[in-house]
Amino acid sequence: MTELIRLTMIFVLTTQGGYFLAIFLAGHTMIEWYEWSILPNPNKNILVSVINGFTAGFIGIA
Repeated sequence: MTELIRLTMIFVLTTQGGYFLAIFLAGHTMIEWYEWSILPNPNKNILVSVINGFTAGFIGIA
């Protein structure tokens, strides 16, 4: 039983380490894509406001 708990902990920590490494390496690219996807002057057009809101919500969930 203790071996199963130990293996589970190792699996969780390895998964978290891999996730950290992926975010660390791709973080700058993710920020650039976010900046590219936000359209300027959202108050002029309702469609631009909706697109910006969707993009911010979608990226915020991730």
